[in-house]
Amino acid sequence: MDTRALRDALGCFATGITVITSVDSQGKPVGVTVNSFNSVSLDPPLILFSLAHDADTLPVVQAHGRFAVNVLSKAQEALSNRFATPELDRWGDQPFAMQGGVPVLPQTLATLVCAVEHVVPGGDHQIIIGRVESLRWDPVGEPLLYHRGQYRGLATTEHEARLEAFSQELYEAIQTCQNVAPLTERWPQITLKDAYHISLGILARRQAAGERLVGKKVGVTGHAIQKMLKVGQPDFGFLTDVMQTGAQMKISGVLSQARAEAELAFILKDRLMGPGVTPQDVLDATEAVAVCFEVVDSRVANWKIKIEDTVADNASSGLFVLGPQRAAPDAMDWSACKVEVTMNGQPLSSGTGADSSPGSPEACVAWLANTLGAYGMALEPGEVILSGALVPLQSVVAGDRMTATIDGLGSVSVEFV
Repeated sequence: MDTRALRDALGCFATGITVITSVDSQGKPVGVTVNSFNSVSLDPPLILFSLAHDADTLPVVQAHGRFAVNVLSKAQEALSNRFATPELDRWGDQPFAMQGGVPVLPQTLATLVCAVEHVVPGGDHQIIIGRVESLRWDPVGEPLLYHRGQYRGLATTEHEARLEAFSQELYEAIQTCQNVAPLTERWPQITLKDAYHISLGILARRQAAGERLVGKKVGVTGHAIQKMLKVGQPDFGFLTDVMQTGAQMKISGVLSQARAEAELAFILKDRLMGPGVTPQDVLDATEAVAVCFEVVDSRVANWKIKIEDTVADNASSGLFVLGPQRAAPDAMDWSACKVEVTMNGQPLSSGTGADSSPGSPEACVAWLANTLGAYGMALEPGEVILSGALVPLQSVVAGDRMTATIDGLGSVSVEFV
């Protein structure tokens, strides 16, 4: 058999591209680009890939007994080339996180952390069969493809192009502190699923610009705002490192329609992924609770929003600040806790955890974990989870000062500049 002809014939079959990662006996990360990846079984959850007998990564994966499959997105061609080139220092400045004892790459289309189940000889390769132990995936991203020796991408439909255009428009509105016309007026057929995809597109752009995901938020938890938007459930958004501030918060030239609200923030120590997450699971996975201010900001002009508008706009996320005090998750009944808010030295508003829907701050976080689980996402250890407003929104401008206090937890103060 002519091996060149065989290679050309097999190249007619388009594949995705992965990077297989593991660690050696010294704890150093290793990785290699692989497109010989496939599913084997759903029950038990098995996958396979193959490596040449002389591949440096092969003995490392066999010895460690664990590996991650990092499925690359269409924007990660350079990452594919990096791990396909033996001469390069593949890990010199490459960011990664450890999960399940193996390194995983950021911003990939999917990640599967696996244990080696079998190694089977296959001609000049070894076939590694792995049992999937944990996974995550991007519900809207597109894959990097390989076909006939070249990188390829999926054709874009008109619907997908519209989602991308709205993601770009809202991302640019965030960067320039500008407002846009309501999406629901320009695209009356937009669905909640479309809106979530637009929001995820904004997050992808922020991460590509160097921002780090540090948490997630629940929005639209108040009964009044749900009635206004004619919905019976909250929505969600993503928090990045540039959104977290100190006690002095710059909003001039950053936020165009700032409104502040007092909330509880849950700082996680364990991973939460739905379905089936309960409020007690949330408390068990929480390291500490803090009082915080979130300052929301709609990119939609004059806050003329329907639920699809605010969902697409990352749940109208703006900035947030945490109070310095922390409480254990079992320190009090969070549904009964009462927050008192002052503005410029005068009493402004008050509320309790029971004012949120679905009933308590930890129930809101459980809703978030279960909702994100349907998108293949989890609440991760170390993340800050904002559980929703305890008081009505208050418009703020530079020069305003606000304080929120919860007895037994502490206070958070913020000065807007």
